Amino acid sequence: MNFMEPFFRIALLFLSIIDIFTEAIHFFQPSVTESPKYLGKSLTVYYKHHIGAYSGVSAIFKEVRELLPSGATTFGIYYDNPRERDEHLLQSAVGVIFGEDGKDLYTNNYSQQLTRWGYEKMVLPKVDRAVEATQPFTGYLSMFALIYRTYGIIWQYIMDNRLETTIALEFYDNDGVCVSFPLDHTEEFVVPEVS
Repeated sequence: MNFMEPFFRIALLFLSIIDIFTEAIHFFQPSVTESPKYLGKSLTVYYKHHIGAYSGVSAIFKEVRELLPSGATTFGIYYDNPRERDEHLLQSAVGVIFGEDGKDLYTNNYSQQLTRWGYEKMVLPKVDRAVEATQPFTGYLSMFALIYRTYGIIWQYIMDNRLETTIALEFYDNDGVCVSFPLDHTEEFVVPEVS
């Protein structure tokens, strides 16, 4: 057996997995929905404001997941298009959903812990319409697909349908990631720290 044969088999297997994964993404096409998965109700959240490359928010996601019981839904709000603004000026807010429609999902001691760690409390409004797409999220390949494929499909959908929206939200739960672009009440998603 040629010493290169195992390398080619592994490379072929890897490419096949990527092909299957990207094909699966086709099933998660964006659409305008009047019943958004998360934004269809008001959300009480705790967040931290972040300025800088969006890749830098992973530390906040990791931190907030460690502060709450497993299974907590985390989120990111992204205010700037990275193609239109310098990376070091990008603004975002990252945190956790703490309550829905005025009902807390966790006890008060978690609220106090989040506050001690520098998280701010805010209520995100219920929206009537949003552009949404969901996809599985299992790690680095999923992140790559989200950034370089799913967002491209969503932006194309927004442009093709002449929709006006700029704020992107990502919600991470046990099922995957849900990307939402609210079509109303967008100014209410801006945290006070955003300039």
